[in-house]
Amino acid sequence: MKIAYINPTVLLKRPIGELIQNLHKKHQITLFIPRKNFSKLDNSFHYSKLPRNVKIYSYPSLSIPFIASEWPIPISLTFFFQLFKVFKYNDIVHMWTYAYLSTFLALIVSKFTKSKLILTFDTVPGESFKTGKVMDAAFKIYHKIFSKFIFTTPKKLTVYGKSISKHALKLGAPKNKLNIIPTGTNLYAKPAKNIRKKYKIPKTTPIILFVGMLIDRKGVDIILRTINNIRDETFKLVIVGDGPNSNEYKKYVKQHKLQTKVIFTGFRKDVSDFYNSADIFFFPSKGEGMPGAIMEAMSFGIPIITSKIPGTIDLVNNKSAILVDLSNENQFTVKLKELLNNKTLRRKLSKKSKTQIKEFTWEKVISRYEQLYLNVLS
Repeated sequence: MKIAYINPTVLLKRPIGELIQNLHKKHQITLFIPRKNFSKLDNSFHYSKLPRNVKIYSYPSLSIPFIASEWPIPISLTFFFQLFKVFKYNDIVHMWTYAYLSTFLALIVSKFTKSKLILTFDTVPGESFKTGKVMDAAFKIYHKIFSKFIFTTPKKLTVYGKSISKHALKLGAPKNKLNIIPTGTNLYAKPAKNIRKKYKIPKTTPIILFVGMLIDRKGVDIILRTINNIRDETFKLVIVGDGPNSNEYKKYVKQHKLQTKVIFTGFRKDVSDFYNSADIFFFPSKGEGMPGAIMEAMSFGIPIITSKIPGTIDLVNNKSAILVDLSNENQFTVKLKELLNNKTLRRKLSKKSKTQIKEFTWEKVISRYEQLYLNVLS
């Protein structure tokens, strides 16, 4: 098969990158992706480079100012020329999300081509998670005007879990088109290094780990407020990642004199070393699809405390993680303190999550995507 993936952001989405890694030997793969204006395409996506035999179409883009999330806007006619090529020369075009200008335009272009379009959306913004009063209102208008066009144009729709599908159905996604197919993860076969020596963390000091983009949507603001509440406990918080709010969070740490408690590592490619060393994974995100960071933490058997939101609850339950309602932020303080002081509970959660993640390995999931492509072509 000739399969093209439309990635809406400059940063390659993890599921697309890993689908390509799993399928490139059997199928002819094309990637359509924006790049920053006046910049070359950075092919060091995520943790590893794309295979050499993947054909890449890229186009220049600009991000919308004053928005923390990445929202690239095509700024060249190259976008349309290449997009038509993507649809013309591939059997399947698999597109992620519908809330970007580039993906909305791809829906329009698909009307004039014979390629079979599949739309995957990992969230239903304004519904499965709140984006703020102004943006929520904007998405409600957007859905009211365009949801029928968005959901009926593709041949098939996919979401990662049941908790997302109910929001899609509510907005009018046809039930006969909607498929629930999760993203996958690769279980780490080899033990990673321990980062305690590098960051001078004693063996007796529990490590609380966060991995992700440094923005409020990921709950980093909640993490820092919670850490400030339990500052008298023995622990070290390690924050792996970077993002537009990085300086704001570092300023908070300095203002609250938490420098001895918190380590900012910036973006790291050796993220497995941090998972390998952590005692607790803290991820109070406010909106997710199927969070890869939680999947990775589960594969390392790290006890998890996270928010009870759509997407996340398709991965973990009350037996494999501590789930906290975002409306009761104080419970993060209560539960994190409990987890720090209860090794038996940590072992119990670790064992259950490590077992549960085996249902989400790419080895099990990849065949479901291939079958989806065959069904669309038949």
